[in-house]
Amino acid sequence: MNWPRHSKLEIDEQVRTFIRQYRGRDDLNVFETTKQDPEIRYLTKVSNEFCRDPFKYVEWLRAVALERLRHPHAGEHLDQSFSWVGKGFAAGSFPSHIAAEALPIIVNDLCLIEEMEDYGAPQESVIEKLRRELAFEAIELVKRLVRNAVQECLAISGQSKPALSDPKVRPLSEALNEKGLRKTPELQGFHREQPILLVLTAGRGTRLRTTIPKALLPFQGKPLLTPILEAAKNAGIVQVVMVLCFREHLHQPVFGAKAKYVVQEQALGTAHSAAVGLKLLTGHRGPVVLSYSDTPFMSAKSFLSILEPVVNGVATFSVLTVQAGLNPQFGRLNRDDVGHVKEIVQPRFGEKGSEEADAGLYALSVPETVDALQKILNDNHRYEYSLTQVVGELYKTDKITEAVRVTYPLEVLGVNQPVDYIQARLIANRGGVERASSREEEDYDKDLTFFQQFRSAHQSKTQEAHQLKVLANEHRGALFTLSKQGAGR
Repeated sequence: MNWPRHSKLEIDEQVRTFIRQYRGRDDLNVFETTKQDPEIRYLTKVSNEFCRDPFKYVEWLRAVALERLRHPHAGEHLDQSFSWVGKGFAAGSFPSHIAAEALPIIVNDLCLIEEMEDYGAPQESVIEKLRRELAFEAIELVKRLVRNAVQECLAISGQSKPALSDPKVRPLSEALNEKGLRKTPELQGFHREQPILLVLTAGRGTRLRTTIPKALLPFQGKPLLTPILEAAKNAGIVQVVMVLCFREHLHQPVFGAKAKYVVQEQALGTAHSAAVGLKLLTGHRGPVVLSYSDTPFMSAKSFLSILEPVVNGVATFSVLTVQAGLNPQFGRLNRDDVGHVKEIVQPRFGEKGSEEADAGLYALSVPETVDALQKILNDNHRYEYSLTQVVGELYKTDKITEAVRVTYPLEVLGVNQPVDYIQARLIANRGGVERASSREEEDYDKDLTFFQQFRSAHQSKTQEAHQLKVLANEHRGALFTLSKQGAGR
């Protein structure tokens, strides 16, 4: 492939284009803020290195990949994806920073796809589709990364929260009427008195920098979602519904009869996914547990603890909590003067909260929660409906939300970014999922300190390195090393 040389990075104009898209005009203050965003700075450095000598950049990445890939046709798979990106770049279909970042994502995902083969993901219906669609999905992923970075800058600058008069701001009830189910599932056979696990796995997982749906990512020789399903089963929750949207056709061949599948027409946030799933369970009299697909250390004990307040009639909604220091991006709980939970706010939307953090596992009573969900507004910079907004709506009608503290903090570690995935695999290697859920508390404190230091060092190197090779090795190389040297397998 003949990769064209570009003498100058054109990311400034791309950023201006995104700002115009979300604000309707050029905004110099937001533009200058956005250029300093770590994501934009990282893409700028990668693009500069790529533009300096595209052929050398591509050949280096190809050599890195072939050291790690072991499929007999690995070179062919790699060249097909690289060629697709090269042709699009040469034709001007996307700029240099999009192409430059898509290429290492392709390399990383090819490594992960090989691990998926190890856990037995179906070849024709899953593995081959992932490889065939990889280049296109990688390009789309980087486009979303840039868009999200601009949106986050708008939020941080305090200029992005839309007014209630904005025509895009509306209650969830209206969005449900327009963007509901692509396919109506068969949910017959459920016991109406027994708990149901509703897994929200419709999102794209853009921050994780992979084209593979989160639930399918390889972890300890199985899909990332499998340990969560096993923990729920050990807690007596055997009825499972999965809410899907992004690449929904890849899930059922892997999980088969372990769940019923709800496919959304469009995912408009976690509350939208929850409402779509719960709408089909309106006749259900037992409790529903809501979970994401990216917390592989969650224990059966946590599932039982979160169910107890709802089963006993103490609360309408319950949320598992943890100390906020574990992850600064976790939602934060705020309480009223008598100690009742009145809201959960989101730091990523620029909101302030307490040091009590939302750990991403919930239990609820269906009728009251469905009513509260209908009233949620998408009045944030992404026009998304956030599940945790339901706590505020329930509080307005005097419905109680109970906070349940997790026993062991490491259980709630979610896989949202590459560093999270590396961290989870390292934790598993240090003792495995079962041992990680049963250690003494002092062992957890030691682990927590170690992994907080690891996260800080990793992020510092990612943001401050100036050479592409250092950036790539630190930002994704650890994943390559883990997958090829047996760690996390």
